[in-house]
Amino acid sequence: MALALQDATKGECIVASPCRWDASHPLAQHFMEGAGHRFDRQLEWERYYITQAATEWPYGCVLFWLGTQQEPRAKAAGPYAQDTYGELGELRGRMIYEKRIRIVIGAESEFPGIDVIQRNFAHALKQRSYQLFSHIDDTAKAAVRRSKQ
Repeated sequence: MALALQDATKGECIVASPCRWDASHPLAQHFMEGAGHRFDRQLEWERYYITQAATEWPYGCVLFWLGTQQEPRAKAAGPYAQDTYGELGELRGRMIYEKRIRIVIGAESEFPGIDVIQRNFAHALKQRSYQLFSHIDDTAKAAVRRSKQ
């Protein structure tokens, strides 16, 4: 997703991603030294940056790319995307009352429960449908457009 955003913005964006990429990642040259020490856990880090991107920064957007599971998970790790489902639900609820929440969702068609996610967003926002994007590049472009609104 970060590569698609780089292409969509011609490198003119800041991406806060909870991915634990190392120096071999194609975007490693763009990594910024962060304030990671400010947060005890990844959850607090994610909550902070989701709030900033969704509502606080003059330009920003929360982007979810819901890809299918690529590698097996250890049973102790829990179900795939369990935190993501909760984050989507929380943001969906906030969007009912906070009209300025900026969020874009893209997903592979095989992502478990994607049809339910789409119907829940449409119902909560009183729309006949809620647009989910099926291609990573379209999702990135939509996030760039949404971040400017």
